[in-house]
Amino acid sequence: IVEAHLQYDSGAFRTRALMVKGTVDNAANLDGHTADNGDDNGVSVWDDIIDNNPNADDDVSGMYVEFGYDLMSHSEDESLTPFFRHETYEHNGTDLGVNVLGVSYMPNPNIAYKLGLQSINADDTENNEDNIEFTVGWRF
Repeated sequence: IVEAHLQYDSGAFRTRALMVKGTVDNAANLDGHTADNGDDNGVSVWDDIIDNNPNADDDVSGMYVEFGYDLMSHSEDESLTPFFRHETYEHNGTDLGVNVLGVSYMPNPNIAYKLGLQSINADDTENNEDNIEFTVGWRF
């Protein structure tokens, strides 16, 4: 895996970007994501990609760009940052685009809680997914 990660903060503005390229051995053996796309047939964006590509590509790549504004930038400990993130992935010749609109709360510099509305759009397929994601992160 080769990765480039950039971050720039200016006052309350936050900007991050990540680009990655890698290789996965035996990618065809990976299981598909099981989330339902909401049409009650149990098919997800990931199912189309895996089912239509039995000889899955071992090369994967992706990137994201995130913009945020810290509403509590005056605080040295706490942070409340609404953000927008755009992600793209290329996998098995299919381009996936993901948009996330969310908020991150850090009660201290070592713990982060994130809530986001995620929309996954796949080129070459009619299956799209909308998700709500909640994550917890910490540094130790």
